Order: sequence, then C-alpha cells, then structure tokens
Amino acid sequence: MGLLSKLFGSGKPDFYPVLENGVKMLRLGIFGRLSQEFTRGHGEQKAALLAVAVLESALVETPVSTEQATAFRLGNAKLIEREAERLHQDPAIAQALSYLYAALIINASIMERLPITARGSQLSERATQLQLDIPNTYDICGTGNARDCVFAVAQFAEQFVNSLERSVGR
Repeated sequence: MGLLSKLFGSGKPDFYPVLENGVKMLRLGIFGRLSQEFTRGHGEQKAALLAVAVLESALVETPVSTEQATAFRLGNAKLIEREAERLHQDPAIAQALSYLYAALIINASIMERLPITARGSQLSERATQLQLDIPNTYDICGTGNARDCVFAVAQFAEQFVNSLERSVGR
C-alpha cells in the first residue's frame, strides 16, 4: 500500500473539493490579471486570447482548440512564449502561479496516489524554465500536512481573486 493510500484511503480525501476550488480560483485570478495587463497593449479580444495561451503554456496544458484560439497561437507563438517568460517579473502573478503549481502537483499526487508524478515533474520543469518557484508545504502552511496546505492555498486563492476584483473596481 502506497503512502498516499495509507493517508487518504481508496477515495479522494474530504478536502479535495477545497483543492479543486482553489485551483479554479487561481486560474481565474491569473487569467484576469493577465487579461488586464495585456489589454493595455493588445486590445480586449487579443488580450483574452493571449492570456489563455500564456496560462496554457505556463501550465503545460493542451491548448483550447477553437478555430480562433488555434489561429491566434499559430500566428503569435513567439509573443506567447515571450509573455510566458516574463511571468516571473510580476510579483503577484508569480506568487499566484507558484501556488497554482503547488496545488496542481498536490492534485496529481492525490489522483495518481503517488508522491512524485510525471505531471508534477512536468510542472516543476516548466516552472524552472520560467524562473518561478514552487513552494513546498512548509512554505505554504508551516507543516507537512497536505490538508493544511490545501486550505492555505484556497485561502491564498481567495485573497488573490479579491485583490484583483478590488483593482478592477477602482
């Protein structure tokens, strides 16, 4: 029996919905912040497409496959990578991405029931390429307890989204 199976049993842990919500909030907040930033130089429509593409690139995710998104990615590959490489320069986005990487790695470990996963390694490698740190559980919540860490990530995500809403409301 693996370590995670011993810790969480055969199903998802009771705090899993909190993790899922934290991931969604971080994605939404990062997308919103990037869209805001990119609108200044690219206009609203291009900014949204660029924000999605940069976030997908940073998270090594399969791109959205709409015709418009695909055409945008093909015509703007250098811009997308250049903006991804600049993510570490915005402290708020860098910290939110760091927490998102941590949450996604925890998620992969829970789903695969392994402490180290291919998805976690992939995210770690991309974070290193983008000069972003991934905090460990002690950095996030002061303990090695995954449950405490998930709740701390969710709290951070809520504060991050709230700060974005305040900045838009000005």
